[in-house]
Amino acid sequence: MTATSASKATRDRSCVDIMYANKHRIKKSAPPVFRREVTNSDFAGRNKKLKDRKYKAPESKWKRKRYGPQKRSLGDNEQDKKFHGYDSDDEDNEVEVIPQETLAEKLHVKDIDLHIDENTSKHRTDMFECTEKRTYNGEELEANLLIRRGEEFEITIEFDRPYNKEEHDMCLCFKTGNSPNRKRKTLATFPLDETGTVKYKPNFWGARIVSRDGNKMTIAVFVPSDCPIGHWKFIVKTIVQGENKGDVEIWEYIWPDDPTILLNPWCKEDEVYMSDTELLNEYVLNDDGVLFQGTFKQIGPKPWYFGQFDNGILDSALHLVRKGFGYKVSSSMGSAVQISRALSKMVNNCDDNGVLAGNWSGKYAGGKSPTSWCGSVKILRQYMTSHKPVKFGQCWVFSGILTTVCRAVGLPCRSITNFASAHDSDTTLTIDKFFDETSDGDLVLDERMTDDSVWNFHLWNEVWMKREDLGDDCDGWQVIDSTPQEKSDGVYCCGPAPVVAIKRGDVLKGFDTPFVFSEVNADLIHWRKTPHAEYEVIKRAPNAIGRCISTHKPTGKPYRGKTIFFGLFGDDEREDVTIQYKHPEGSRRERFAVASAVSTAPKRHSSVDTDPYVTEIETGVVLEIDFDEDVFPGTDFSIKVLAKNSTDQTRVCRVTVKLTATMYTGEPVGNEPFHRERFDVCPIRPGKEKKFTTKVPGEVALRATREGFAMRVDAFADVLVGERQEKVTDEAMYRFRIPELEFDGPSRCKKNEVIEVKVSLKNPLNVSLTNCVLSIEGSLECVSPTDDEMQFPDIKAKETWEATLTVKARGTQRNKKVRELSASFDCKEMPDITGKYSVDVD
Repeated sequence: MTATSASKATRDRSCVDIMYANKHRIKKSAPPVFRREVTNSDFAGRNKKLKDRKYKAPESKWKRKRYGPQKRSLGDNEQDKKFHGYDSDDEDNEVEVIPQETLAEKLHVKDIDLHIDENTSKHRTDMFECTEKRTYNGEELEANLLIRRGEEFEITIEFDRPYNKEEHDMCLCFKTGNSPNRKRKTLATFPLDETGTVKYKPNFWGARIVSRDGNKMTIAVFVPSDCPIGHWKFIVKTIVQGENKGDVEIWEYIWPDDPTILLNPWCKEDEVYMSDTELLNEYVLNDDGVLFQGTFKQIGPKPWYFGQFDNGILDSALHLVRKGFGYKVSSSMGSAVQISRALSKMVNNCDDNGVLAGNWSGKYAGGKSPTSWCGSVKILRQYMTSHKPVKFGQCWVFSGILTTVCRAVGLPCRSITNFASAHDSDTTLTIDKFFDETSDGDLVLDERMTDDSVWNFHLWNEVWMKREDLGDDCDGWQVIDSTPQEKSDGVYCCGPAPVVAIKRGDVLKGFDTPFVFSEVNADLIHWRKTPHAEYEVIKRAPNAIGRCISTHKPTGKPYRGKTIFFGLFGDDEREDVTIQYKHPEGSRRERFAVASAVSTAPKRHSSVDTDPYVTEIETGVVLEIDFDEDVFPGTDFSIKVLAKNSTDQTRVCRVTVKLTATMYTGEPVGNEPFHRERFDVCPIRPGKEKKFTTKVPGEVALRATREGFAMRVDAFADVLVGERQEKVTDEAMYRFRIPELEFDGPSRCKKNEVIEVKVSLKNPLNVSLTNCVLSIEGSLECVSPTDDEMQFPDIKAKETWEATLTVKARGTQRNKKVRELSASFDCKEMPDITGKYSVDVD
């Protein structure tokens, strides 16, 4: 097959799989399918083994298949000791339609009650809309059965006559994928235990009788704790005496709707089990949350609707799993390690035509700005409808989607924000910035030499699981990341990397652990080019990387915290997890972890052969940057630089401060700083400090910055040490405060009750806001004339805009007591304005 034809085949499979997922999501119940198998006398008797057979689904009729006389080898699954069968695709097999009068002569299944309400409540899947009868896009939809592995679920089978244990036998068959196979754990045929003494084994299917009442029999089915997740075909086989003496007939009842099996973090035998089950109210069952952005001194929460229980979202998640495994269903689809790695690959579009296209250019023609999204549902539905990657996203969008699909399949997951997040591009496990000196004494970044970067913030995800592949000292939270940064095993994915191994500096454990370690705990090294074209260390900052690592506290409820807060003073709903990634900065254990990690790194660039950890920095002067925090765009502000002399000698210094507009990734916007001030030379006495303050015009900063209003503050000091002049540096990230949407509406409502909610925004700028678009996502449904995306007229300078939204709490998700909407207001002059509204439902 040529590369072109292979690519086409992959696309075709993708389209077929998406069409299947959409069909599964909206289809109504179809009539069951029946067939009959007749074996020869060599396999007669209730204690003989009958092998389950593969077949293509026939029409909704009973069919009889006659098999050739040859015997078949028995399977090696101990759960299949009672029943074995034949391959219905064999050429020796003969198929004929069974008349209705013949059908009425033998025991057969008439109907099955899946007890969807009871089973989904027990399995904690009743939050999914697809488990309820509902109307979606104008179509009446039936409820689907969603169950979690490692637990029983009950069904009631109605026969045409009472089931007699002395005369009848029964077994169940579950299969998934195009080529079900026992060894791949995608096919299971197992008997019904009639003794009542069955003891399930965690990794084997099983079934027992719960009760019998006339023609009805209730049975409990046990799903193995390592079962591959996804949609499964379900068949009931009844075994009765054949027409000829010694013959055994197998009557099959094929259930038309595929039950769906998910991971089970409430089950001790499941590798995703979480012992503190209260946390699962957040990490699996909470469909609404927050993503933190900004800087570690200016943290801005962005409300986000994960929506994993909404119509079609589970199907999209399972589609990504299937596609991530190349549509080859196997036991790997039961492995949390492999599932999480596949999902981290499939959320970006770089290798497999995944969900989301990344874009950090600032130009978003042909798509939507990453700042305009406020939830995962629209993106996933658009992807499943268009069969193409959605445009565009950045790290928080990738993380929000990955949280959605992980929680949908039952994998405990949370979004993590790492402030001052490093990107180590050369695997040295240090973040190296190289500077050259201009003729007037300024230090400028040598972009040719500097490949590493420090992002204001970066979002990834953590998923919870046992790591049997690494040992129990690596169990717990694992980092995965779907933002395409570096390739892993040839594709753009990341993880799972154990958080505990990252903390220890044990970077050889797990997938991509060195890269994640550098993001949170690499040392920042500043190098200066000497007159001899060599590089010397002028700054080593062991605590500059990985600040205020944040996630939503596990409240299990929609985010109702602050819309802006500053540094450690924070928010009641922000949980700081920095200590889980590294020991306290500067402690012996933290330094040992860094040394352990760095010892595994490859040799440095040939022009930089100096070990930064043996270089002495002797100036005795350090710089610290501080700034005004709560400043809206366009407002004047001040930057303060504190120079401290820790020596016993006077130091003579000349301080320079520069401000450069950047993206949140640290990449400069433009070639020159938009503000620069050099202060006069001044002495600093031993043990003293001196403050230097520069005032920055707000309008100048506003014109220079782009989305996010981010800027980098660089401070340099020329310090005279004896007869030598040394350089001292410091850097910090700063951003304007972005205003937030204000909501005013009722605190309580009833299901399907239309309510009015007012939303408002004050324009802090001296110019109008143009191209204004309001986007909404959440479990509050828009009611006309309100839409989930609306354009509004320009908002004049300093004026307040108001609008009234009409929404209702949709009738599905019967157990969801709080409904919410997340909103994003985008405009040309000030993107990424967000807000949140929630209401309790009676």
